[in-house]
Amino acid sequence: DSLTLLDSEGRVLVKYESTPDTELTSTEWHAVAYNNGSGGLQSLALDSTITAIFNEDGTLGGKASVNQYSTTYTTSGENQMTIDSKIAVTEMAGPDDLMAQEAAYLASLPQTSTFEIDGDTLWLRDAGGAAVAQYVAQ
Repeated sequence: DSLTLLDSEGRVLVKYESTPDTELTSTEWHAVAYNNGSGGLQSLALDSTITAIFNEDGTLGGKASVNQYSTTYTTSGENQMTIDSKIAVTEMAGPDDLMAQEAAYLASLPQTSTFEIDGDTLWLRDAGGAAVAQYVAQ
């Protein structure tokens, strides 16, 4: 669970400790990148926020840049996940770049087939293994 590097006199130079994986549910996940619809990951626009909260009751919601969104999801087996394509979104307007980011992010979510948590990082992936979104726990 840890790695300690010592100098020749036995003094600790550096100590690394593993961190347990963050729980999927009841964690506020902040997106780092999302699938841009052209097969690649896109970093978020400067000063924008996309979040996701997976609740134990199967609801998923958060901020999609400008608007709030909500939908449902299911998990099964070994990290399998399905996100419903029926996503409710508030109807606020914003700058064109944020609205385009929001549309691409929301369009990518239903492509999710699996999820993977590594420490405080969550990856959503499609059936082919391509990244749908990357998040960090807050």
